[in-house]
Amino acid sequence: MSSKENCEEYWKKLSRLYPEIFSGTKYFIEEVDLGRRGIFFRLQIGEFFNQIDAEEFCTRFVSKAQKTRSDCIVVE
Repeated sequence: MSSKENCEEYWKKLSRLYPEIFSGTKYFIEEVDLGRRGIFFRLQIGEFFNQIDAEEFCTRFVSKAQKTRSDCIVVE
């Protein structure tokens, strides 16, 4: 996203629309420098115990929100 504020607004929207998925999760905003493309921000969600838990979260989110798999990427 183009700003931290956009990330925060998107987090509020997600947690409001899908409380059953996002309840109890934390979010982080990561600043990313893409060189000539500029500075962008990533919304990262959760402190999952392991990769399986993170994958299950993504599966629930993608299914419930009717998103594509590229909308939820597990990172370490």
